[in-house]
Amino acid sequence: MTPSTSSFLSRMQSGLAVLFLAAGLLFFFWPMLFEGKVPFDRDFTLVTYPVKHHLHQAYQQGILPFWNPNVHAGTPYFAELHPGVFYPPSLFFFIEDFTTALNLYYVFHFAILAAGTYLLMRAWRVSRTGAVASAWTAALSGFIFSSTYLSNLFLGAVWLPILFWAFERFRATGRARWFVLTAFLIACQTLAACPEINIFTCGLLGLWLLFAPARREQATPAPRLLWVRHMGMLLLAVVLGLGLIALQLLPTYQLMQHSHRTDGIDYTLHTEWSLSSATFETFFLPHAAEMNLTKNVIPVEQSGFLESVYLGVFAPLFIVVGLRFWRDRRILFWLVMFATGLFLAFGKYNPLYVWVYEWVPGMDRFRYPEKYFYVSAMASVFLVGLVWDRLMTTTTERRLGEKWVPGAVLIAAAAVVNTALAPEVRDATPSLLILFAFGLTHTLFYFRKVGPGVLRAVFLMSLFLDLVVRNFGLFPLIDKSYYETEPVMAAAIRSDPEPNRLYSGRVVEDPDRFRLPNGPTRLAALVAMKEYMYPFLGTVYGMQYADGMPGLAMGLKDHFLWYRALLHARPETRFRILKRSNVKYWIDVDRPTAYVEGSPLILPDRLQVFGDALPRAFWVPRARQVSPERLLGLYYAEGFDPKREVLLTQSPPLNEISASTGWVKSLEYASNRVTVRTQQTGNGYLVLLDSYLPGWWVRVDGEAGLVLRANRFYRAVPLGPGSHTVEFTFTPVGWREGLAFSSVSAVLLVLAACALRRRNRTTPPVETIEKSL
Repeated sequence: MTPSTSSFLSRMQSGLAVLFLAAGLLFFFWPMLFEGKVPFDRDFTLVTYPVKHHLHQAYQQGILPFWNPNVHAGTPYFAELHPGVFYPPSLFFFIEDFTTALNLYYVFHFAILAAGTYLLMRAWRVSRTGAVASAWTAALSGFIFSSTYLSNLFLGAVWLPILFWAFERFRATGRARWFVLTAFLIACQTLAACPEINIFTCGLLGLWLLFAPARREQATPAPRLLWVRHMGMLLLAVVLGLGLIALQLLPTYQLMQHSHRTDGIDYTLHTEWSLSSATFETFFLPHAAEMNLTKNVIPVEQSGFLESVYLGVFAPLFIVVGLRFWRDRRILFWLVMFATGLFLAFGKYNPLYVWVYEWVPGMDRFRYPEKYFYVSAMASVFLVGLVWDRLMTTTTERRLGEKWVPGAVLIAAAAVVNTALAPEVRDATPSLLILFAFGLTHTLFYFRKVGPGVLRAVFLMSLFLDLVVRNFGLFPLIDKSYYETEPVMAAAIRSDPEPNRLYSGRVVEDPDRFRLPNGPTRLAALVAMKEYMYPFLGTVYGMQYADGMPGLAMGLKDHFLWYRALLHARPETRFRILKRSNVKYWIDVDRPTAYVEGSPLILPDRLQVFGDALPRAFWVPRARQVSPERLLGLYYAEGFDPKREVLLTQSPPLNEISASTGWVKSLEYASNRVTVRTQQTGNGYLVLLDSYLPGWWVRVDGEAGLVLRANRFYRAVPLGPGSHTVEFTFTPVGWREGLAFSSVSAVLLVLAACALRRRNRTTPPVETIEKSL
């Protein structure tokens, strides 16, 4: 066979492997791509969908959304990492149809994970069969599907393989384009909004440099000097990658100063969701119909952080087989990483974890050890391909005993059977059949009764069917009409010409933000939740809230303080808190929901209107300085009149004038801007019941004015007599400095790329040196 023919056949085989991989993903995501289905449930419905919807609206209007006025009486939007304003895949949201954009956004991330895994395994010289198997295991695993509804964990995790691949290509070639791609991918993973995942990825890559030598394609110095160079280039890529997105990171850092994370998260909250034995059992055998929407409602406290960590029956099998090949440095490395990820993921169930929390810098800034199972998940993904190749090679060369694989199959089968004996109803039969079929086929291959093609076919088909059948229930889809058909009460609230806020939830009973309505099934409860317009979902229909998920991920102190005040108050005080937060509309969820044939029956009397709620903006004649400790108690007291007096934590800047009057003539909202027009006869204060945070600037009649923190959470502006136009404008603190820093980093990255290109021109390839010798 000529070299050209061999090269052509190799390309054909690679193309078929990629086509095979793409066909598997297309089969799984067909309903999202072509049948109008959309993911839903958990954080996806309550957080991801409305947050991305706001970004889509901003892109369609051609604006940069610094501020979100719809939740928490207004909250920074851009400075939060979650919205992904500059996250490159967010370009999908320029597509006009939001459902199409969101579906493509999610499918793209699955494709990035599958493609990155395939490319990385091929860069490690893994066979096409092993590379496809690893890619499928990555993209169709229970861990990834469970992470999808936690959004930032999923978005961050998918970048690890392709980031590894880009730097492996740089190590092998030294070419500038791979270095630039590495820095860009580091920026992408950071913007995906899960910083701890980014830290762990870069840490894993650094350890990999120590452990695995590069496959060199050009002349290089001694191995030790080469390692130092590669480690230095990795650090430079990290610095430049983070520098590229300083325009996002600096505002985020400034916002964190108002977050509980600045002070560290206490151990109880930090470890609230740790990997329990029940969840870890799904590594061997998933729960039966774990996310079946026709079952009864599962309380949130019982649902856990991850629904499943099932990576297919071959993942635990190949970990056992991989112990036989521990002398392979790559296999040993990922076996150790699998164990390390488990050690961290068990969190509070690991008696040694408290030392990690206390001694590792920065661990107290992040939540939920269970997410660190992603290290174990990625290790399992890579071991599938690496161990498969070693297994095929040693079996073909008869360097593996005929009893080793059947023994490993028996061990895996015993783990499956033991897991099936747990209280949950589980069907172990498919897993046992797959193990038996693989063990039998491998034995026949060992004794030359079947060819390698038969073993590959059994392996790939079993792996794909196992992952799809077992994990499809973890990825519930619903018709897009679930989101696009507005709730029955939305039109009545939106018809109000004045801006007012909505509160949907309990008031007489304890306000529990995370409790689904009662319902005969989980699906019925989710439909009721949508009709009640739980925060944030109602923002899709034009609702504005005084609350939301407490603090979202940033954990802003004011958000938690408002929620705690509501939670710990008596019912009559709760109503007063809502009214003094500009809540005019309350959807009563205190009463149980009635259902007719599985559909919620929500009558109009669920919507309560508070006629005495404070308006969004109003004028008061005087101010009083109050200590922060006493302020909320006074503001929410029955005898306090917020229309006559505003409470400040600083000395009032205006002298009080008796018998002065004033009023608000108009209130207009625009992106990142609020304009209020007032009229008054004496000194006084414009009070705007929108959140106070640094970054808000005000101009009064075109001149710079003063923004005061009013009534603990809101904004006030001192005004003298006459008519005034008050313009509030929000620019995140750190935005301008970050933009400058990003520009400098981009220039430095270009210079670094030019320096690498110049060096490569003077460094001949290894092949050239060998020929000259």
